[in-house]
Amino acid sequence: MTQLIVIDYYYHAVIMLSCTGTLTKERENRRLADEQEILS
Repeated sequence: MTQLIVIDYYYHAVIMLSCTGTLTKERENRRLADEQEILS
């Protein structure tokens, strides 16, 4: 039972991290695109 809880918690943590990572990457890409538009 305890193992299941740990696995569930770990699974959620991984999903949260991947979601946050994707969001951060998108925001970074958008920021870089904005900078390129300003420079050009």
